[in-house]
Amino acid sequence: MTFAARTSVHQADTTWPLGVTLRHGGAHFAVAAPLASAVLLCLVDDDGAERRFPMRASGGVWHSDVVGVRPGQRYGYRVEGEWDPRKGLRFNPTKILVDPYARAITGDVTWDASVFGFSLDEEALRDRVYMLTPQDALEITPDAGWAISSYDSLGQVPLSVVVDSTFDWGYNTLGFFAPHATYSSSGSLGEQVHEFKTMVEELHRNGIEVILDVVYNHTAETHRLGPQLSMRGLANQEYYHLDPNAPHEYVDFTGTGNSLNLEAPLTQQLLLDSLAYWVDEMHVDGFRFDLAPVLARSNGYWRWDSQPRPRQIDVQDSINLRSDFMKRLESHPSLARTKLFAEPWDVGPDGYQLGNFSPRWAEWNGKFRDDVRDFWRGRSAMVGPLASRVAGSADVFQAPGARPTNSVNFVTNHDGFTLRDLVTYEIKKNEANGEHNRDGANDNRSMNFGVEGTSTVPAIEAARLRQRKNHFLTLMVSQGIPLISLGDELGRTQGGNNNAYCHDIPVSWIDWSASEPEFWNFARQAVRARTAFAALRRRRFFEGTATDAVDGDLQPDVVWLDRDGAAMDSADWDDEWQRSIVFVLNGSSESCGLTGSTRDVLVMLNASTEPVTYQAPPESAGRSWELILSSAEPHEFGDFPGESWNGLTVTVPPRSATLFAGIVR
Repeated sequence: MTFAARTSVHQADTTWPLGVTLRHGGAHFAVAAPLASAVLLCLVDDDGAERRFPMRASGGVWHSDVVGVRPGQRYGYRVEGEWDPRKGLRFNPTKILVDPYARAITGDVTWDASVFGFSLDEEALRDRVYMLTPQDALEITPDAGWAISSYDSLGQVPLSVVVDSTFDWGYNTLGFFAPHATYSSSGSLGEQVHEFKTMVEELHRNGIEVILDVVYNHTAETHRLGPQLSMRGLANQEYYHLDPNAPHEYVDFTGTGNSLNLEAPLTQQLLLDSLAYWVDEMHVDGFRFDLAPVLARSNGYWRWDSQPRPRQIDVQDSINLRSDFMKRLESHPSLARTKLFAEPWDVGPDGYQLGNFSPRWAEWNGKFRDDVRDFWRGRSAMVGPLASRVAGSADVFQAPGARPTNSVNFVTNHDGFTLRDLVTYEIKKNEANGEHNRDGANDNRSMNFGVEGTSTVPAIEAARLRQRKNHFLTLMVSQGIPLISLGDELGRTQGGNNNAYCHDIPVSWIDWSASEPEFWNFARQAVRARTAFAALRRRRFFEGTATDAVDGDLQPDVVWLDRDGAAMDSADWDDEWQRSIVFVLNGSSESCGLTGSTRDVLVMLNASTEPVTYQAPPESAGRSWELILSSAEPHEFGDFPGESWNGLTVTVPPRSATLFAGIVR
């Protein structure tokens, strides 16, 4: 094939799209490298032969038209300029660099020149199926890779699937536009892009949204001794946070060796263009931002003027969640209908930012995970914190306009134990990770019921199964957006490994044939119950005041009951011995979900090892309650007759979670 460079007639125009734009008979290449002295476009044949074309600069953007380029052409850039890490300059033309705007990447991430972007035919699929599920109707199921579980079989609910885009877990990013080729079953030379589009289309056709798990906080170039793959050799000072006092060092807010600098206009534009691409071209419905506070980090980064001469500005470590970039992201037209989810912490100073994002975001609620785990393992003084979590965490999300759906509730996730391991291990088993068991969390708030690891004792296994049910039902009766860790509904185990990021082996795989029927059926019923009752999906926080007329009487939106059937007072909340909580939710409130039954619901959560007897509230005298679901057996409720209860007392079984619904007469 013959290639020829062609000088563009629009040399002064700096608004060309970065990356590769296929045109009739060829392609336009554009890459940003503001301080480079020269840039060579390298076209690489299948046999490794390389053709180089000088590029022209215009406003810091280097560009070239090449005749004869077709879809599937491998390419990269060699960038010339000053090599002086003390100034943050790392130009090295001996390295072929990956285009940050490459729509697809082929090759392995190694230290040699074996990774290339390549051009694609960007024709969109003809049929587009968009999802417009309200955020307060979402159930989120995270997934690593492209193996999708059809979670709507758990219950007819709108679902979202979180899909990682790189590495085994997808957290070692190289290209922000390129699906990770090893997740594809059809090929790695463009097929991965079309397969991703097809996957999204099919999920949409089946009522499932796709939330893309994105890592915009660091790249695979790691620390100063890491490989030079892309951004480091193009615009190191713009793309990364550098130490203002030692620019050869990278500031690490991520634990990976580097952090992206979202104060820099070039980096801002890269991320906004990437987000728009995944929405406009790939049709995803939202994003989960890994270590989201990094997006708002300020580190007094260095700017270079045209001389170039460095000048130091505003040397500080700070987070501004209302920064220019965050405002641009939240108001971007392509993102107007998308859902934004934050992992609201990083490893830098003041990195725990739960509850501080604007109401435009939903946030992964780590306090929900911790408090629910502590409650069910029997820790003292947890009734108050648990009540706050199941009520939507209004104590956390206090910004004007915040709602319960700002809280993404979870008990387990890809970080940490699976749900089965949470009740089986108290000590992590990460030796196989090759880090001498130093990686992964040490405080898992787990319990093993007397035996570390698997057990053949029926009583221990029964207790563990019941505890899993307790965790799952608590998640389903809590206000907010419940997140289910993929495989928990099947009883998946990682053998006590709580950080299996580095394994593409059975320890991190999901065995779809190994599901436990009893827990699967319980999880299915719990999801369906959440969908069935509007009171479990409120659009506003509880106020504790009378809101609606039921049989002519005003009823509060929520009542927290003591054992005498009266509303709990401050003394009840302060009792350290308290291990159980019972509450009634008003299902007819206008703040409840838009769909589902308006029946009241009664929830009983008892983490004690002993049964607890509760009296019915006075206003409920004569009312009947239908048992919807319980981790306990019906015969454990004492005088509880059959499947309904209209007596004055009820005995809540030990270590049990139970959901009742009011019977309308």
